[in-house]
Amino acid sequence: MVWAILDSAEGIRVLYQLTAPRYEADIAPLMDALVSNLAKWITACLQAHQRGALFDPFDLPDVPVRTSPAGVKRPALQLLDLGAGTGALSHHLMVLGWQALTALDLSPEMLSAGQKSHSQMRWLQANLHQIPLKPHTFDGAVSAFGLNATSPKLSLRQIKQTLRPGGLLMYQEWGAEDELSHLVEETLDQFAPDLPLEANPALVAFMESPKVWYEQLQDADDHTEVLRQIGFDLAWAQERPFVSSTLPVEQFLRGKLAWGWRRLRLETLPPPQQALFYAHLQEALRPHQDSQGNLRWSPPLIRVCALKE
Repeated sequence: MVWAILDSAEGIRVLYQLTAPRYEADIAPLMDALVSNLAKWITACLQAHQRGALFDPFDLPDVPVRTSPAGVKRPALQLLDLGAGTGALSHHLMVLGWQALTALDLSPEMLSAGQKSHSQMRWLQANLHQIPLKPHTFDGAVSAFGLNATSPKLSLRQIKQTLRPGGLLMYQEWGAEDELSHLVEETLDQFAPDLPLEANPALVAFMESPKVWYEQLQDADDHTEVLRQIGFDLAWAQERPFVSSTLPVEQFLRGKLAWGWRRLRLETLPPPQQALFYAHLQEALRPHQDSQGNLRWSPPLIRVCALKE
């Protein structure tokens, strides 16, 4: 099983190689509100922990966004952004005043795209199952949707080793599939049920393989149980729609359909079928639009905070 998980890294690299060119333009705007809100929660957790007052990470005061470049500077905690992609979470943390950030991701294409915008950060290409960093280096490890392609007991143990005593792990992953996302997947399955035959074999193998993260971590209780099993002293988790975004239909669809595997499937369809797909999907989404034609997107999310003593 371990070797199969490690071998899947090639499929993940191919997936993000396909996704990277469209990420900043199409996917990042869709995800921005989810990541920005997470950065504020992470900041609230770190602040409370520094005061010795982290009793319930889900009952902390809201954190305001800095309003000027000369705003508050946070203490120089070393933070590690895991599965960082193009650095969206790190960017929002820097806006909130955090400075010492290291972004780690498996995909060189995603890291390259991020370096163009955030050159002041440290960037590292690595597999989360084999993190090449000294133990006990970081005060906090954070992630926005960056862990779900891993095996939890492998990646979370590696992450724990990077944390200093008293370090916090804080991350956000997808919960149950929301109705709008389900409509996209259902319609795509109807029109383009399979990846094209000429798709990269490693990508096909990865997409068709069981997803260990979601098999082992199906609800918030699963997250806290696994974290305690691997040695975190305290762990809190909740699943709910932490953020609600109002989005134009076109922006929602661009973000959803820019992911590499969806785009590959869609591009195999002849133009008339693609047009029929879009028409069918827009009709399916119509009942969910407000009077201005916008969608209200509130995906269930799982947020986790864990303490290493």
